[in-house]
Amino acid sequence: MASEKKGKKGSGKVIWWIVRKIVFPVLLVAALATGGWYAWKMLSARHVQKLHTTLETQVQKVAELTVLKNTFTDVVSIKASRIGGLAKAYSIVKYRGIIRVGIADVTKITIELSEDGKSAVVHVPASVILGNDIESESLEVFDEKKSVFVPIGTQEIFDEIKLDMQENESRIKAQGGLLDADVQVRALVESMVKTAGVEQVKVLTMY
Repeated sequence: MASEKKGKKGSGKVIWWIVRKIVFPVLLVAALATGGWYAWKMLSARHVQKLHTTLETQVQKVAELTVLKNTFTDVVSIKASRIGGLAKAYSIVKYRGIIRVGIADVTKITIELSEDGKSAVVHVPASVILGNDIESESLEVFDEKKSVFVPIGTQEIFDEIKLDMQENESRIKAQGGLLDADVQVRALVESMVKTAGVEQVKVLTMY
């Protein structure tokens, strides 16, 4: 009986030694590893969320994004005649206009970051004509013939210029100006996102 007790006592010491020297350390390492993993996940998630917010803030600082400016100079001729063609008048006017192309509302840009924040997919709206404006100080009358019977007013001149500007706008669209702007928008947004630390960026245009 005494030897059995000694055997049990010795066996208990061995088990306790195994538990203390092996099991406890293993459990401790596992607990630390699990805790560290969760902590890393939380920190990573916070980092990605902060990065996402930073990118959106940077993008939305600008109300509109202009990537192309087309400055053009043109000449319009306004003619008028009355009384069987006997009374005539005309004006030849030169002017300069600026057509701006880009994204009208940058708040429509969406950014999807990966869980680790190393890659992103960005969706951007298609480019549109942002403005087609005349530089009023550029107006210059080349030649004109006045007649009290068929006066040419300022409004008639501006109406003719407006029609000419619309033709220039249509020409830019037909020549692929909006698609060229889309290419530049994608390149600009990709560069912006990469500057923030994202390694792989894919920018897609929403047509």
